[in-house]
Amino acid sequence: MGSDLSGLDKVAVDVEHIGGAKTYLETLSAYVKDELLPRLEKVTFYIEPADNSGASALGGQLVPEAAKIKQKHDSVYNAVKGGLDGVRESLTKTAKATDKIIENYKTTEDRNRANAADILRSFS
Repeated sequence: MGSDLSGLDKVAVDVEHIGGAKTYLETLSAYVKDELLPRLEKVTFYIEPADNSGASALGGQLVPEAAKIKQKHDSVYNAVKGGLDGVRESLTKTAKATDKIIENYKTTEDRNRANAADILRSFS
C-alpha cells in the first residue's frame, strides 16, 4: 500500500462504524468461501469424466476438440479459483486489520492520538 501520508498527522477513527465494515468484510469472505467456490466446483463436476474412460461431458476420443475445450476450461477454472481465493484472503486480512484498529482505538484518548501511519500499519 504505497500511500502518501504527508499532511495526515491526525485522522478520525469512528470505531462504531468501523465495526460494521469488519462485519461486512467477514460476510463477503464467507460468501466467497461458502457460495462462490462451491458453485465453481459444481461446474467442474459436470465436465469431469464420470469414470476413468477419459470421456467428459464434452465428449471422448471421438470428439477431437473435447480435449482442447477441457484444457481451456481447466485454465479458466484455475484462474477464477485463484482469483476468488485471493479475494477471500484479502477480505479476511482486511477484516483482521480492522479488528486491530477497533482494539487500538477503543477509548477517546486513543482515537485522539490516531494517525494515518499507525492505522496503515494495522494492515501489514
